[in-house]
Amino acid sequence: MLARRVIITAAAIAALTLPALGADGSSTAVPKAAVKFSDLGGPALGTLWGDSNKGPHGSLLRLPAGFVSPEHTHSGTYEAVVISGVVTNAEKGAPEVPLEAGSFYRQSGKTKHVTRCISKDDCTLYVTQMTGFDFLTN
Repeated sequence: MLARRVIITAAAIAALTLPALGADGSSTAVPKAAVKFSDLGGPALGTLWGDSNKGPHGSLLRLPAGFVSPEHTHSGTYEAVVISGVVTNAEKGAPEVPLEAGSFYRQSGKTKHVTRCISKDDCTLYVTQMTGFDFLTN
């Protein structure tokens, strides 16, 4: 179990640091004020690197306080680190585990699940994905 935690932690750190290089190998910095968020009907997605519409990307996902998604899937697997707030992300029949800032989870693509922001304040997650970000409810 400890080895699994070390691997997950290492993967999360890699996901947060490796994309920080520009296409030419130079360093990249994105100030908070420069992040452009797209409204997703309550939640909002702000892409930090890559192309969240088409392929690999790292993005900030903001969920309003009290947000409960409908049951949904995504085309591709994604990894998420909770930056602020408390989130649950559970597949049908699985327990809802409160994930506070610093927590990590992986959501398999094409798997139905429900995501909730259960804190009094908005939730922010850092999401990495090798495919474009989508939200499929059927």
